[in-house]
Amino acid sequence: RANPGSLLVLNVPLVAPNEQETSDSDVAALLRAGAAGDNDYAFQILAERLVADGAADTILIPAWEMNGTTYADRCGPDPTAWKAYWQRVVTVMRSVPGQRFRFDFDPDRGPDAIPWTQCYPGDAYVDIIGMDSYDKEPGADFTDYVDQPDGLAEQVAFAAAHHKPISYPEWGNFEYGDDPAYV
Repeated sequence: RANPGSLLVLNVPLVAPNEQETSDSDVAALLRAGAAGDNDYAFQILAERLVADGAADTILIPAWEMNGTTYADRCGPDPTAWKAYWQRVVTVMRSVPGQRFRFDFDPDRGPDAIPWTQCYPGDAYVDIIGMDSYDKEPGADFTDYVDQPDGLAEQVAFAAAHHKPISYPEWGNFEYGDDPAYV
């Protein structure tokens, strides 16, 4: 509110707690429960509060880096349930009067536990195609990150094919130390 020209971008986990080790079978069960509506109330309340607090134009990033294994809301254990859960969250949040939310589909760059395209919930539920990218394996230089399977070039081509803008919610150094050329 202090700066009307600013924009809120908010990562939102689909499963809480999200950063604890959770078995694939438990993740699959949590995703199916979410897809069935078990968490609708939480997303309804979040949407209502954002609108009431003057952040009706927030960009939301549900389940960032879903194609990996780090988070409990990962896609790999049940891609069908994951996509249905994402669709449900978007539908619930968009039902709130006054909202102008946009939803950013934000996988981790490169081959991971599952190709990120297998997690894509559909054009009606995604407004932006994002990608988190760090200087890490696989790949040793920027060209590798661009050209690798599920890399930056594929993200740009995918976004263009779906008529979506692109974003890079996370971009930085990780494995190779201070790397100004990457940044």
